[in-house]
Amino acid sequence: MLQVALLLSAFVVLTPNELFKTLQAIQGANASNPSEALEIYTKVQPVLPKTPSKGLYEIHLAGLKSGIRANDVGLIKSIINLFSENKDWLHYLNYEKGEIATYLAIYFRRTGKFELAEKSYECAIRFSTNEQKQKIINNLAVLYRTAGQLDEAEEILDRALIEYREEEHIKAALHNNLANVYFDRENYEKAAELYRLAFLHHQKSGENYEASYVGLNLLNSYIASKQWQGYQRYVNTVKMRVDQTQDSELITVLMWQELTVKRAEQVAELNQEQQVFLLDSLPMLMKTEYHHNITRYVSLLQLPKLTTLYQDFATYKNLSVRKLDDNKQSLDLVLSWCQEGV
Repeated sequence: MLQVALLLSAFVVLTPNELFKTLQAIQGANASNPSEALEIYTKVQPVLPKTPSKGLYEIHLAGLKSGIRANDVGLIKSIINLFSENKDWLHYLNYEKGEIATYLAIYFRRTGKFELAEKSYECAIRFSTNEQKQKIINNLAVLYRTAGQLDEAEEILDRALIEYREEEHIKAALHNNLANVYFDRENYEKAAELYRLAFLHHQKSGENYEASYVGLNLLNSYIASKQWQGYQRYVNTVKMRVDQTQDSELITVLMWQELTVKRAEQVAELNQEQQVFLLDSLPMLMKTEYHHNITRYVSLLQLPKLTTLYQDFATYKNLSVRKLDDNKQSLDLVLSWCQEGV
């Protein structure tokens, strides 16, 4: 990992080689430690070039991603304003506009601003390539699902599956999101069927991260339905893929699943080291997309200390969400081309 100190060298502006190393450092940290990615981006901001380029765009986008994951409103606003108000960037941006609008929509979705998120996705579609469009459709389906609009989510995904029926890699992502809809409806059998289709495609394509993410969803559907035979059939394959990613978040989720099954299926005691792992990793998982599953896992694990800690974090999270809802700063985040339709 590139050290932050190395980036803040005697150079007034980072050289192309240092730009590349900076991008690698931020992207690498985003995969496992968004706070570290945020720190790197913030510290190199003053020495970044001013003239738009592909590499510089990727660095700002990586910074935006870390800001969203860490919910740093100030940083998000500064990057959005750069892309939205700076004349040089407005002249440079083309299909990148769809990508930026998508990230802003993700921010609104995570902060519960569903109407603003929907408008940002609609804007993103206007400026997207065909490849970007299918990703936006998947994200829009996630928005509907998060808002509890499962019929709308299913409808948009069904339409996309018809539109992209010849493109297997796109269908895999659509199958995963449609499986999520069935999971929310507690139709775990149908969810598992669709997760399997997506998982097998990503496996065959050698897409380790995608296979890992979908594989964890598949295992989760078996845990939810207590179909232990299905879980045991796929857990070793999923574990192999997860280990290959070296992604600490995915590895942690898999460990939680394994310990949950050990308690729920085998009714086995967990040793001190395993219990400490659960207690230590709970705060991190509560900040990720996986926090929705933690309630079930904690219930199945039946560990008093873990249950108490989870309840404390759940209470804190609810208070934070209410505080965030009262924070109107996010309402100022509007991309000029989305607002004006240019």
